[in-house]
Amino acid sequence: MIRNFITLLPIVLSFVLSLGTAFSQGDLASRIQAPTKTQMFKDDGWIQWGFSVVKGEDGLYHAYTSRWQPNNLMRWRDDSRIYHAVAENPEGPFVLKEELSQLLDQPQAAASVHNPMVKKLKGKYYLYYASFDADRTHTISVAVAENAGGPFVPSEKNPIIEARGDKTWDMLPTNPSAVEREDGTIVMVYRAWDGNGKKRTKRKLGIAIADDPEGPFIREEGNIISDYHIEDPDIWKENGKYWIIAKDMRGEVTGKSGAGIVLESDDAINWKLSETTLAYTKTIDWADDGTPVTYDRVERPSVLVVDGKAICLYNAVSISRKECFSISRLLSPVE
Repeated sequence: MIRNFITLLPIVLSFVLSLGTAFSQGDLASRIQAPTKTQMFKDDGWIQWGFSVVKGEDGLYHAYTSRWQPNNLMRWRDDSRIYHAVAENPEGPFVLKEELSQLLDQPQAAASVHNPMVKKLKGKYYLYYASFDADRTHTISVAVAENAGGPFVPSEKNPIIEARGDKTWDMLPTNPSAVEREDGTIVMVYRAWDGNGKKRTKRKLGIAIADDPEGPFIREEGNIISDYHIEDPDIWKENGKYWIIAKDMRGEVTGKSGAGIVLESDDAINWKLSETTLAYTKTIDWADDGTPVTYDRVERPSVLVVDGKAICLYNAVSISRKECFSISRLLSPVE
């Protein structure tokens, strides 16, 4: 019996060790791998704000990002532009390509375009983005391409989500993301302000549904989570469930202001906080020297999904209002 146990011992140890590398679906925090400084995308003199990435048929990873000058973080409604970047690996390094200047040709986007989210839906690529006209009115728009690298053509249906008046829920819509459900409908999640009879009380998340990725989108009259001050949602499907990652603005959910949170749903309409809600904090553990650094902001989360699996997390990071960068962090696979 002792001989048999010794024979089986390597198998037993292998199984035990494998348990340490298995990750549960909703526990995103445990899946985030420490990045190296090569996974930072920074351009001195520019505000560099987040990534949304999709893998193309060319095998490359196409990122869409907000950038602007002068380097003042708070001028996103005035100066933000959307650029394309490319990498051979999901974590980068990314090489900047071109500005999508054609997005500014429509009147609802004449002043600024911001916070892009790129999704492959029904065989095409859709770039959702916040759009601002000359009066800085908030709307949501979309551009369409046959290929991940573009060219993206702004939809004639823009804006696909229009602004509502002050003192109502759903004023100032922005920060869109979208997913395709099994029945072929498209669910968009976005951030808007809740007026609640006053001007701007809380940032909350809204839902809109369409049969086509370009709309028309019908708003769901309500919030995903009505009690929390959250924004910056990204939505995806993985292992038979729908997931949202978003920013906990004031720490009402996690107790950590500005942290990332995870929500889950069976139908992309009815949502609850994931059992392991905390996705990340404003501290990044760099693999180069093992030094943790706490930043002013770590937000604009987006998740890259390849072959139905989330493989990389992207964030916008600010050191100050004049110094920002984007960061890519690989995700360990789930069990």
